Amino acid sequence: MKKAFITLAISCNFILYSNTCAANTTFPVGGSKEELYQDIFISLLHPTIQQKMNEFYKTILTVDPVVYPYEITVREAKRIGEGRTFQFLLTVRVSPVVGAHIDVGLDEFVFYIDSSTFKIIRFTHLKTEKNFPPHLQHILRKN
Repeated sequence: MKKAFITLAISCNFILYSNTCAANTTFPVGGSKEELYQDIFISLLHPTIQQKMNEFYKTILTVDPVVYPYEITVREAKRIGEGRTFQFLLTVRVSPVVGAHIDVGLDEFVFYIDSSTFKIIRFTHLKTEKNFPPHLQHILRKN
């Protein structure tokens, strides 16, 4: 597990040096080192994101939504402190889906990451999809 945290910290470091992961959400060039490093570190965060999505959407859906790694967008990555510190804040947006890629909402996470751990410091539900197709109405919770 410690290796995963160290790998995550190193991956964040590489991403911070790329110009492609700034707040404007420009995507890295396909096949580039920046894309590779971003994909590695999204893969490490994915289980935590999926778990939070399952917990949150239980109040809305009768099934767990699916979060595909390619539906996680890096919004901002920044270093905390001056110099070459290894503490980071990472903001990502997530679009969970059900069925044949039907959007269920839009969510944002802010992670605190250092060389030994990462944790969610803010979760914001931005949008709930209201227009579910008729064949998926049965998965909506009745309030």
